[in-house]
Amino acid sequence: MQRDTVIAKMDELVYAKTKPFCYTCYREAEVIDDYARCLKCGSDDLMRLWPGYGCEYGTETFYRPLLDALDSQRAEADLSDDWWEEIETSAYGQITIAGITWDTGHVLRELDPIAFQCGKLDYIASLEEDGEVIEVGDQHYWVSQLEDVLDEALEEANTPAEA
Repeated sequence: MQRDTVIAKMDELVYAKTKPFCYTCYREAEVIDDYARCLKCGSDDLMRLWPGYGCEYGTETFYRPLLDALDSQRAEADLSDDWWEEIETSAYGQITIAGITWDTGHVLRELDPIAFQCGKLDYIASLEEDGEVIEVGDQHYWVSQLEDVLDEALEEANTPAEA
C-alpha cells in the first residue's frame, strides 16, 4: 500500500535527521556497529533527538517538522470548504431558485452547513481510506505527490557530500 510506503520513507528520513538520545542521562547516545546505546548508563531504551526541535520516543512526532523542512507544499491537498463546494457543483451542476441560477455546492453550504461539512468529511475519510491522502498534523497531503517529495529527500540524504 502506498500510504505504508510513505510512512516508511518518513521514518527513514526522521532517523537520518535525528540522533539517539538517553533521557535518563539526558545526553546523546552513541551508535556503535548500527546499535545505539548510552555509554554512561548502558540503556538501549532511547528517544530520538531532533536538534532545535526536541526529543520523543518513536518517529511520528517528527513528521510535521520533517515535512516543514522539505518542499512539501507541492504535495499539500487543498481540502477546504471552497474545494468541496467545487466538487459538489461539478457532481450536481447548478440549481435555479426563483429564476436565479446558483452552484449546488454554494446552496448546500449556505442552506445546510452541517450536511455540507458531513459530506466533505465523509469524502476526505474515503480519500484517506483509499490511500489517496494522508493527514500529518492538521494538514492533508496527496500520497503520490508526497512520495515524490520524500524520494527526492532520500536521494539527497543518501548522496555523499563532495569534498
